[in-house]
Amino acid sequence: MESLSIPLIIFDLDETAVHTVDGEHSSRCRTEQLDRHTVLERPFLGELLERLAPSWQVAVWTAGTEDYAEFVADRFFRARCPLEFTWGRRRCTQKYDPELGCNYFIKDLKKAFKRGYRKERVLMVDNTPRKIERQYGNHLRVRAFRGDPADVELKQLIDYLEQLRSRPNFRLVEKRGWNSLT
Repeated sequence: MESLSIPLIIFDLDETAVHTVDGEHSSRCRTEQLDRHTVLERPFLGELLERLAPSWQVAVWTAGTEDYAEFVADRFFRARCPLEFTWGRRRCTQKYDPELGCNYFIKDLKKAFKRGYRKERVLMVDNTPRKIERQYGNHLRVRAFRGDPADVELKQLIDYLEQLRSRPNFRLVEKRGWNSLT
C-alpha cells in the first residue's frame, strides 16, 4: 500500500456506478452482458476514474456477490485505474430491521480503517445512506442511477472531488447538498 495520506474513495456499484437490468437491453450507455443481465455503465464513470487515478486510491465495495463485484470491477474499473480492493457481500455486515421485518447489509468502514486507511481521508460514494450508517461522515451520497444516458451526476462529482481532495478531514465537511441533493 502506498502513502496513506493519499485519499481513498470507495465506490458502491448498483445504482451508483452501474445499473443492472434483467435480459438484453439497448442503451446509449456502455453495457456488458452478465448471464441473463445487462450491466449499464453510468455516464462519465470512465472520465471520473481516469481523473481520480493520479491523486486518489480507488476501491469498490458492493452488497452484491463477490462474483458480481469482480465482473463489474474487471469490465468498468480496472482498465481505467488500479483498485486497492474489490469487496462484495462477504465484507458487509448483515443487520435486521425489526420495524420492516427484513435484513439489510451495511458497509462498516472499520474494515478499511483496520487495513491502515485513515478515517479522515476515506470517502464512500453510495446512493443509499443506510449502507454506511456507522460512518456517515465518510459518506458522499449520489443520486440513484437507473440507466438514464443523460445522467451527469459523475461529471459533477469530478469537480467536487477535486475541491475536496485537499481537505485534511473529509468527515468534517458537510457533503449533503454537494449536488443540490436534498
